[in-house]
Amino acid sequence: MVKEISINELKKKLRDIFCSENKANKKYSEVWLSDADFGGLYQSHKYIVNVKAEHLISSCNDEIKYIITNLFKGLSTEELEFVWRVVVFNSNEQVHCESVDILIYSEEVSCES
Repeated sequence: MVKEISINELKKKLRDIFCSENKANKKYSEVWLSDADFGGLYQSHKYIVNVKAEHLISSCNDEIKYIITNLFKGLSTEELEFVWRVVVFNSNEQVHCESVDILIYSEEVSCES
Protein backbone atom coordinates (compact mmCIF):
# COMPACT_ATOMS: atom_id res chain seq x y z
CA MET A 1 0.00 0.00 0.00
CA VAL A 2 1.29 3.45 -0.92
CA LYS A 3 1.77 5.84 1.96
CA GLU A 4 -0.20 9.05 1.52
CA ILE A 5 1.91 12.17 1.97
CA SER A 6 0.51 15.55 2.97
CA ILE A 7 1.72 18.83 1.55
CA ASN A 8 2.67 19.87 5.09
CA GLU A 9 4.97 16.85 5.38
CA LEU A 10 6.53 17.77 2.03
CA LYS A 11 7.06 21.38 3.14
CA LYS A 12 8.75 20.21 6.34
CA LYS A 13 11.05 17.83 4.45
CA LEU A 14 12.00 20.53 1.93
CA ARG A 15 12.70 22.98 4.76
CA ASP A 16 14.92 20.38 6.44
CA ILE A 17 16.82 19.69 3.19
CA PHE A 18 17.54 23.35 2.46
CA CYS A 19 18.24 24.30 6.10
CA SER A 20 20.77 21.48 6.24
CA GLU A 21 22.37 22.74 3.03
CA ASN A 22 22.54 26.28 4.41
CA LYS A 23 24.36 25.14 7.57
CA ALA A 24 27.44 24.39 5.49
CA ASN A 25 27.06 27.19 2.94
CA LYS A 26 24.57 30.05 2.98
CA LYS A 27 23.49 29.31 -0.59
CA TYR A 28 19.72 29.75 -0.55
CA SER A 29 17.68 32.53 1.04
CA GLU A 30 14.19 31.35 0.14
CA VAL A 31 12.41 28.20 -1.04
CA TRP A 32 8.74 28.04 -1.95
CA LEU A 33 6.28 25.85 -3.80
CA SER A 34 3.94 26.96 -6.55
CA ASP A 35 1.24 24.90 -8.20
CA ALA A 36 2.13 23.35 -11.54
CA ASP A 37 -0.70 24.63 -13.73
CA PHE A 38 -1.55 22.36 -16.63
CA GLY A 39 -4.41 24.56 -17.82
CA GLY A 40 -7.17 22.52 -16.24
CA LEU A 41 -9.82 23.42 -13.74
CA TYR A 42 -8.43 21.05 -11.14
CA GLN A 43 -5.53 21.13 -8.71
CA SER A 44 -2.74 18.98 -10.14
CA HIS A 45 -1.06 18.05 -6.83
CA LYS A 46 2.22 18.71 -8.63
CA TYR A 47 4.46 21.55 -7.50
CA ILE A 48 7.31 23.65 -8.78
CA VAL A 49 10.12 23.95 -6.24
CA ASN A 50 11.29 27.56 -6.46
CA VAL A 51 14.69 28.36 -4.97
CA LYS A 52 16.23 31.81 -4.48
CA ALA A 53 20.00 31.48 -4.69
CA GLU A 54 22.37 33.90 -3.00
CA HIS A 55 25.55 32.49 -4.53
CA LEU A 56 27.06 32.91 -7.97
CA ILE A 57 25.73 30.22 -10.32
CA SER A 58 28.30 29.28 -12.92
CA SER A 59 26.21 26.58 -14.62
CA CYS A 60 22.42 26.29 -14.59
CA ASN A 61 22.58 22.60 -15.43
CA ASP A 62 24.96 21.90 -12.55
CA GLU A 63 22.86 23.96 -10.11
CA ILE A 64 19.61 22.23 -11.00
CA LYS A 65 21.30 18.82 -10.97
CA TYR A 66 22.71 19.61 -7.51
CA ILE A 67 19.27 20.60 -6.17
CA ILE A 68 17.55 17.59 -7.73
CA THR A 69 20.23 15.26 -6.33
CA ASN A 70 19.58 16.67 -2.85
CA LEU A 71 15.83 16.22 -3.35
CA PHE A 72 16.35 12.58 -4.37
CA LYS A 73 18.54 12.01 -1.30
CA GLY A 74 16.11 13.67 1.12
CA LEU A 75 12.64 12.81 -0.18
CA SER A 76 10.84 9.50 -0.46
CA THR A 77 9.49 8.25 -3.78
CA GLU A 78 5.99 9.31 -2.71
CA GLU A 79 7.21 12.81 -1.82
CA LEU A 80 9.12 13.14 -5.10
CA GLU A 81 5.88 12.51 -6.98
CA PHE A 82 4.74 15.99 -5.87
CA VAL A 83 7.73 17.70 -7.53
CA TRP A 84 7.14 18.65 -11.14
CA ARG A 85 9.98 21.11 -11.79
CA VAL A 86 12.78 23.10 -10.17
CA VAL A 87 13.24 26.82 -10.85
CA VAL A 88 16.20 28.81 -9.52
CA PHE A 89 15.92 32.57 -9.04
CA ASN A 90 18.85 34.91 -8.54
CA SER A 91 18.98 37.36 -5.63
CA ASN A 92 17.14 39.96 -7.75
CA GLU A 93 14.19 37.55 -7.93
CA GLN A 94 14.60 37.00 -11.67
CA VAL A 95 14.38 33.47 -13.07
CA HIS A 96 17.97 32.39 -13.54
CA CYS A 97 17.66 28.65 -14.23
CA GLU A 98 14.70 26.49 -15.07
CA SER A 99 14.66 22.76 -15.59
CA VAL A 100 13.47 21.99 -19.08
CA ASP A 101 11.03 19.40 -20.29
CA ILE A 102 12.51 16.51 -22.25
CA LEU A 103 9.95 15.14 -24.68
CA ILE A 104 9.99 11.35 -24.73
CA TYR A 105 6.87 10.61 -26.72
CA SER A 106 4.09 12.45 -28.54
CA GLU A 107 1.68 11.45 -31.26
CA GLU A 108 3.67 13.60 -33.68
CA VAL A 109 6.94 11.76 -32.95
CA SER A 110 7.05 8.23 -34.29
CA CYS A 111 8.16 5.36 -32.08
CA GLU A 112 10.00 3.82 -35.01
CA SER A 113 13.77 4.22 -35.09
